Amino acid sequence: MQSPTSPRSWRAALLADGAHLRLASIGFALLALATLAIYWPGLNGPFLLDDGVTFPPIQRWLAGQASLAEAVLGRGSQLTARPVAMASFALSAMLGGDTPFSFKLGNLILHVLCGLLVWQLVRRLLELDPRLAARAPFLATIASGLWLLHPIQVSTVLYSVQRMAQLSTALVLAAVLLYLLARRELAEGRVRSALFKLFVTFPLLVVLGLLSKQNAAVAPLICLAIELSYFGFAGKGPVRAFFAAFVLLPGTAVLASLLLAPDWLLGGYAEWDFSPMQRLLSEARALTSYLGLILWPRGPGMGVYTDDFALSTGLFSPPATALSVLALLAASAGAAYWRKAAPSLCAGWFAFLAAHAVESSLLPVELYYEHRNYLPLTGLVLAAVGATALLPAGATTRKTYRMQLAGAALVIIVALATVTAGRVSVWRSLDSISAEGLREHPHSLRAIYDRGNVLLARGDIQGNLALMVSLAASEDPRHRLLGRLHVIRARCDAGLPVVRADYAGIAPLLLPKLTIFELQALRSLAVTQQRRGCAIAAHELGDLIAQAAETAGAQPESARPKWLVRLLAAETYARAGDLAAAETQARIGWSASGDLPTGVLLAKILAARGAREDAARIWLELDSRIKPYDSLGRSELAQIRAMLTAPAP
Repeated sequence: MQSPTSPRSWRAALLADGAHLRLASIGFALLALATLAIYWPGLNGPFLLDDGVTFPPIQRWLAGQASLAEAVLGRGSQLTARPVAMASFALSAMLGGDTPFSFKLGNLILHVLCGLLVWQLVRRLLELDPRLAARAPFLATIASGLWLLHPIQVSTVLYSVQRMAQLSTALVLAAVLLYLLARRELAEGRVRSALFKLFVTFPLLVVLGLLSKQNAAVAPLICLAIELSYFGFAGKGPVRAFFAAFVLLPGTAVLASLLLAPDWLLGGYAEWDFSPMQRLLSEARALTSYLGLILWPRGPGMGVYTDDFALSTGLFSPPATALSVLALLAASAGAAYWRKAAPSLCAGWFAFLAAHAVESSLLPVELYYEHRNYLPLTGLVLAAVGATALLPAGATTRKTYRMQLAGAALVIIVALATVTAGRVSVWRSLDSISAEGLREHPHSLRAIYDRGNVLLARGDIQGNLALMVSLAASEDPRHRLLGRLHVIRARCDAGLPVVRADYAGIAPLLLPKLTIFELQALRSLAVTQQRRGCAIAAHELGDLIAQAAETAGAQPESARPKWLVRLLAAETYARAGDLAAAETQARIGWSASGDLPTGVLLAKILAARGAREDAARIWLELDSRIKPYDSLGRSELAQIRAMLTAPAP
């Protein structure tokens, strides 16, 4: 009998491994082609939501009205800039124009590249799992198919601006893959190469990820989940130093910030209708909702109109909150319990949680978005294939096992692909997106607004007006206020007379906290009033906008929606010719925010009123802060300077 350690047996094993890898590679290539074919019909779909505020700098650059630096680096703080993502948008626009097809094609290509990274990462992780190592390429191909063709990915791939999430995901996956390579090199004694990967290349990839989207900060936490599941910190000094540098130190800094300067991370709660604790409780329900959509995807219930997600105001309000917390704790306990028997299941589950650590924790951002699962889904597909380690040993050694598993996986992937194809067909037009969104989410403000815009584009004025009247009849105070504002705007846009009683009835509905929704409604009304008049004087509208800010007296002036409402009031008063009232609003907004456009407006108002010394002081501050490449800002500075140097009237 041939010895299992003989050269011939090793050669045979290597040949078999190579054949398995080649077969798995072919399988992945077929999955990638299927992904391209399924998504292709959706590439001509519309721009949506945040696309409209993200791409104008790219469009200005493409038209020769802005520099590339201005388009990529932006006009605001570099702490919140996403230059890597913006550079990729500029590349798409340069190669294919600023059309939805160009941006979405880039997203689709990036989706396939991310799928390749998922395949490589899962394969290398499964090779560390004693019970699954022999089937690692096969199982990794299944995992990549689940990831590529899951319908929850549609709202990332076909939502152009979510290139940011995709780039962040790609760089995080590359960083985690690099960590695994470094871990192997440490085991092989190649310390210098491993240290370079851990302490130079890894942080470089994470920084590039952060410059795409800030949730790339989760990369070290995912590595921690992998380390605990597969290696258990087995006596490697460099590994401990790695986690001290990239988990312990940042974690300590975050904790210190929460204790010593909480407004730095939590100040944004001033613009939301929930507290940090309410958000944490709500995120437990959000996570279980995501899990439900992933395990049993119901196409029509998916999409971008999730601003109607209910808030958890307490552990038992609603009761599903407590159940969600228990479910997450139970799943975590189970994954930890099976760590030795099924390390890939354990790593996958905790990688899923780690990948949600930024957007599904304390940070003051919206409660729920499907695209937040783009990276975390990697953990779940790893857990899914890793769970096969729990099957009885006898079952996995049968000759029919691989065929049975392949058949089951094929059925699941085809089912997912079918739902995905259905989602893609919906995403081909704003008409179908908004119609389905409103049907499934009748209380979503974004669905109502988008549907109203579709109706207006069709010329269905009465249909749009009926939507807004229905919103104005809502029991929710905020929806009722927004509905009233949009009814007036819709009537004005349609050339119908504005009912004065409707306008007068808005003031009593104003709320003690301004959100981005009130800002958008007031801004929309101001634009319509400027264009059509609406039988409302600009000064009268300025009074209403200023009153909205004053009614929110308990809300800090530094809350972004509030100082933006102050800016809108100043602009409206200035248009009406009341520069004194405009100055009052602009001063409050400028003092609270230091916002450059607000400062520019204030300087112009002061110069126009003859307060040249004050205007000059603001001009100097603006000149020191507006970047050299900011052509729009520099043009505004030139206008102010011309006003300051013009002869006094």
